[in-house]
Amino acid sequence: MHCRLNPADMCLSCYSKQLGGEQRFTYDQTGLGRFHREYQAMMDHWRKKLSANCLIEVGYATVADDLEGQAKRLIDFIDLPWDAACQNFHKTQHVARTVSVNQARKSIYRTAKGCWRIHAVQLGPLLTALAIKP
Repeated sequence: MHCRLNPADMCLSCYSKQLGGEQRFTYDQTGLGRFHREYQAMMDHWRKKLSANCLIEVGYATVADDLEGQAKRLIDFIDLPWDAACQNFHKTQHVARTVSVNQARKSIYRTAKGCWRIHAVQLGPLLTALAIKP
């Protein structure tokens, strides 16, 4: 499965988190933008190489607007029976080991869509690297 998010929103999310280890590139807007473009090129490659039954893609905005429909689409893709708990992922008691652990405990929300626009002036180098005009 490949989940897409607007490139500027994705990069802003990475840029705003304190990541460690080999992810220092996320602290440089230009480097982060270049990295994201390389990632997009890699995904273009895999879209061409993989058959339709090997890769499913979903956009975050689409999931935010239709969680049940998109969750059912993904569950069907992996040939599992539907479980309504898929809509209530945020209520699980399992440990969430992610930088966005607070988000993992919330339902899907729409406020992440286009949030980069609020910071467009400060994101000049990133937007240039992504070839996005504010």
